[in-house]
Amino acid sequence: MMVRVKATPTGKEPPQSVEYTVTVGSKEMKVTDEMVEALKAAGEPKPEVLEEERNNYNADRQEDPTMPAWEDFFTYGYDLKKIFKFQPIKVDPTTAELKDELETYTVKPPKAEAKPVLASEDDDDDEPVVPAPKPKAKKAVVAEEEEESDEDLDDSWM
Repeated sequence: MMVRVKATPTGKEPPQSVEYTVTVGSKEMKVTDEMVEALKAAGEPKPEVLEEERNNYNADRQEDPTMPAWEDFFTYGYDLKKIFKFQPIKVDPTTAELKDELETYTVKPPKAEAKPVLASEDDDDDEPVVPAPKPKAKKAVVAEEEEESDEDLDDSWM
C-alpha cells in the first residue's frame, strides 16, 4: 500500500496557508507460478467449493467493481473456516430463565423533584435584564516575615 501526501501553498494566513491532498494506492504485485504452487500444496478446495466461492466472489464484485477479477488461487491454502469456526455464546441456565423477564421489563423515567417553571405570556419582555452584582473579592492579608540575617545562621557545621 502506498500513501502519498501532497502539500499545496494557498497564500492565506496560517493555519490555512497549506492545503493537503492525501491519496492512497496499492502497488501491483505479480503472483508467480511458484507462489500459486506453494498455496496449492497447503490446500486445494474441492471443485464444488471452488465453484461456490467463485460465484459468491463474482456476486460481490458486481456490487463493488473495484475488486480484481477472480483467480482460482484465491481459495488455495489452508481452509480458514477450519480455524475460525463460529461458536454461539454459551448461556448460563440461571440467566436463560430470566430472559423473559428482561425482555418485558420497561424502564420508567425518574420522577423529577423540581418541575421547570414555564414563562407565562403575561411577563413583560420590555424591561431590561440587570445582572446581579457580584460579591466583592476579599483582599488577602499577607503576614510579613522576618528575614534571617547571615549573622543569625549557625556556621559551626561547616
